[in-house]
Amino acid sequence: MNHSITYNTFLNLLFALVILLPVFSFAQKRSSYSKEVSDYDSCNLKLDSAKVIFDKNPEKALDLVEAAILIAIKNSYPEIESKAYQVLGDFNFDLKEYDLSLKNYENALRVYSTSPVESSLFLLDDNVRSEKKTAKYNKSNEKQITLDYKNLYKKAGLTALYLNKPEVSKTYFIKLLTLSGSGNDQANYFFAKQSLADIDVKIGQYEEAETYYNEILNHYTKQADTNSIINLNIKLGNLFKAQNQPQKAISYYSTARDLALKTDDDESVNIAFDNISKSLNQQRDIPSQMKVNQEAMRFNEERGNVKELAKNSIDMGNLYLETDSSSKAIEQLERGVVLSDESGDIETKSKAVKALSEAYEKEGEEDIALEMYKEYIELEDSVNKRYAEAVEMNKQKGRLLENTQNKVLILEKDKELNIKTIELLQREKRLKEEQVKRQYLLIIFLTVGLGLLVITSLIVYRNNRLRRKANRLLMLKSLRSQMNPHFIFNALNSVNNYISSNNERAANKYLADFSKLMRNVLENSGEDFIPLIKEIEILELYLKLEHSRFKDKFEYLLKIDESIRLEKLSIPPMLIQPYIENAVWHGLRYKAEKGFLEIEFKNTDQNIEIVISDNGIGRKRSMELKTENQKIIKSTGLKNIANRINIIREIYHVKLDVIVLDLIPETGEGTVVKLYLNKQTFQRT
Repeated sequence: MNHSITYNTFLNLLFALVILLPVFSFAQKRSSYSKEVSDYDSCNLKLDSAKVIFDKNPEKALDLVEAAILIAIKNSYPEIESKAYQVLGDFNFDLKEYDLSLKNYENALRVYSTSPVESSLFLLDDNVRSEKKTAKYNKSNEKQITLDYKNLYKKAGLTALYLNKPEVSKTYFIKLLTLSGSGNDQANYFFAKQSLADIDVKIGQYEEAETYYNEILNHYTKQADTNSIINLNIKLGNLFKAQNQPQKAISYYSTARDLALKTDDDESVNIAFDNISKSLNQQRDIPSQMKVNQEAMRFNEERGNVKELAKNSIDMGNLYLETDSSSKAIEQLERGVVLSDESGDIETKSKAVKALSEAYEKEGEEDIALEMYKEYIELEDSVNKRYAEAVEMNKQKGRLLENTQNKVLILEKDKELNIKTIELLQREKRLKEEQVKRQYLLIIFLTVGLGLLVITSLIVYRNNRLRRKANRLLMLKSLRSQMNPHFIFNALNSVNNYISSNNERAANKYLADFSKLMRNVLENSGEDFIPLIKEIEILELYLKLEHSRFKDKFEYLLKIDESIRLEKLSIPPMLIQPYIENAVWHGLRYKAEKGFLEIEFKNTDQNIEIVISDNGIGRKRSMELKTENQKIIKSTGLKNIANRINIIREIYHVKLDVIVLDLIPETGEGTVVKLYLNKQTFQRT
């Protein structure tokens, strides 16, 4: 193979080098710009990492936020500073510190509102900014900036609602509604409308809320969005329940339940059942309430929802208590205790035990009632302990957050003092750029030298790779030429046995099949890959020959999945035969009774799985029976196939794996060989 570089190739490389020269020449000139981009990306990474680790390592998370804010303030990155405030707001929200959360969201909006599009342009150097580039940069960032505003409005609105500040919440959701626009971002548009309706319900403006809900419901009905339709029906039910109109509420809850049943939405089904039950309780219709609870119990029992089933049983027990059926109440409540134990729900169990205490007291079983009450006290202590631990953990996180908030406040004040320092740094930056210009010629010469060195290195590396590949191909051909004599020797040995036993007819038949097999083997011996269907034909002939030789030693079965497209796949020749040969000669031949050999071709999602299993004496016993010489010299066929597999993987980049196991691990009997051929890499071209 000729590895020399042609004249045209040299010209192409030289042309590429000339094209790259301007890039290298500006490397130092724009080093400050690259540093800014690096810092910007680093800040983003810090904030993203902080969000991931906050629950498990709040101290580390807050250190990352502090570091990001410090860099953002130092380099005037308003987006990063805004994002950091947003992250702090999220942390406070998770800790239910809604006042601090809202304050951080408002700070994020304040920082972002300082001309966010213009602030996004800080990355562009004065010397390289043009009207065209600026316009393109603005356009590419417009969507992200709008999305950030929407997320902040959404989070601030929800937080204000948690703080019971409906008017403040309404302000943010109106902004979200305006920014989204009905034809622009429907998801956020209708989320804002739904949130405004929720606020109207909270402040008692039921007519406005109903109008909003119905408008949103009509939209989702046209979109065939079943989950949203279910949610809207539940909200409309809540609306009428709040107005003490249980019948209308039940109608909406029932619609939600029926839709949820069709979509296997268990959570919504149980929410609907629970609200129907509460609405019936508003009417004091206990019999109907019991009927609904029984339906819920049947549903959760069928679905295996143990936690919900426990709640249903307790609700039913309490209803029986209301109707003075204390014995039935005890039965349901005890079931609730068992189910809550099963689901590990201590709070639900506590409610059940308390109700059981009341039920036993009504039954006159005061001793049992007292025991139940004591157990209830213990359970409540456990619940309170868990709650206290969670509160303490949140307090610790809160203290860390408070410390971070104080540091951020100091940084904000320092920011104002550092403006003059930043201007001085910018002047220094311009001086450095002048220095870079003076180094321009030196950079060109260094670039040319480096380019020539890289080209030379690539040529040497490419030649070495080609030489190595050629050597491996020669080794592969050598291994293939070694396998054929090995296989022929073993096959001729079988013919010799027939001749020595004077069985001329069997010998002739065997020789006819053997010659056909040899013709196929020799025809394919020069190929690296052959169609899988040809390999199977060779295996069928080989199995037939070996079985005729060892009829009293084994039976065999060759199974091929009909879904495998044999003609579309290729395989290295004689890949499978050595494993079958090993199974017969070293496993089944020495078995006292008749053995069984099974070769199965399976079709999986990614692979063709070839399983060769025999119930022979096994690898360990076979090794014990070998002579010292046999132990030293391994089977040539298996050794060669292992080497072939490694080389084929390396050269052709195919996915081919082999696993060898004992059929019965406890006794070491039998052997299973599994070959996994990736269908994509063994596809015929």
